Amino acid sequence: MNVCRKQTGEALEEECLHSANGNAGCGVQAPTESSGAAFNENGGGIYATEWRSDGIRMWFFGRGDEPDDLANTTTTAPDPSTWGEPTADFPNTHCNIGNHFRNASIIMNIALCGDWAGAESIYSGQGDCPSTCHHFVANNATAFEDAYWEIKSFKVYSAE
Repeated sequence: MNVCRKQTGEALEEECLHSANGNAGCGVQAPTESSGAAFNENGGGIYATEWRSDGIRMWFFGRGDEPDDLANTTTTAPDPSTWGEPTADFPNTHCNIGNHFRNASIIMNIALCGDWAGAESIYSGQGDCPSTCHHFVANNATAFEDAYWEIKSFKVYSAE
């Protein structure tokens, strides 16, 4: 990903290879309101991904800022070319998208202390995190009373 990426988010790493950067990948920092308390306080939002042979692009739209073709529940063919610059852009410059991305699944996972977030180097690097992730989760159930997902819908479109 050491290429020009047309995106509004900040690239966190340039190397996507799983064996580099502790398997951190080449993620992009989205706006603060795209997750956590700020996301909830705004009433949520829409994440949209365009997967094409030229690359993969992702957008985040806060509640009330959605493009008309995504906000309209009857849309059958949204047009990403009208959405402006994406939050994240993964161009097909050095990666053949068709060879590496196929048979995708949508997975919702709230695995607290999963492989990445639970890693000591990641968890302890987040500032004032107490103890270990596993210890904190096991001993602080009330910290998760307001942790939930409310999903209006998943929609998948194909340009065929």
